[in-house]
Amino acid sequence: MPHFIKASKRLQDGVDGLNPNRTGVEIELIVEPNSGALLRIAKKLQLITEFQRLPGITAFKNITEAIIPIFWGEEVAEQSEEDISDIKKRLVGPLALIQILQPTVLGFLVFSLVLGIFFRLCNDKSKETLFELDAMKT
Repeated sequence: MPHFIKASKRLQDGVDGLNPNRTGVEIELIVEPNSGALLRIAKKLQLITEFQRLPGITAFKNITEAIIPIFWGEEVAEQSEEDISDIKKRLVGPLALIQILQPTVLGFLVFSLVLGIFFRLCNDKSKETLFELDAMKT
């Protein structure tokens, strides 16, 4: 249990059997990174009470003064498998397609550019040849 994780040693020693453990006690959020969809959230709550001697009340004169945890609760909300499957289908599938199409389109554009430069150079050379032929005729 998380009791008194960040508390002073005096508070931790005030109750026998406490073993503060940080594992699994912090707020947990699991978010799908591309859409921001919340896949899981878990929040924890601990209530504590303080026992102390009170002047004038004899029933409390022999109690050990301590702060004691009295309640630990955890609330969890998760997406269903159906919702997670829907998120994968609508988001992850198209992203995978983009990963495939992106280099394909880039390759096509580079190929088109090289082909255009090639035709331009060939076209310029054929015009030079025509000008030379026209010059020879006259």
